[in-house]
Amino acid sequence: MTTPSVTTKGQVDEIAVQALSPAPIEPLAAEPTGTIDGFIGFLAGKTGRVLTIDEIGEIVAAGWAAER
Repeated sequence: MTTPSVTTKGQVDEIAVQALSPAPIEPLAAEPTGTIDGFIGFLAGKTGRVLTIDEIGEIVAAGWAAER
């Protein structure tokens, strides 16, 4: 079974593909390679300044207004 990466809407997803008979393939969800415990704290100490809700709102509004 192979697991090609597929880009959809700017995201890279991994799916498992199983060959059936000579031609058809069956896409299946790939098994997760990590745990939630491995993900929690992944960015700890790697980020810069923490933004407030108001700052995030201003950035989002500027983006929608095509100012950024």
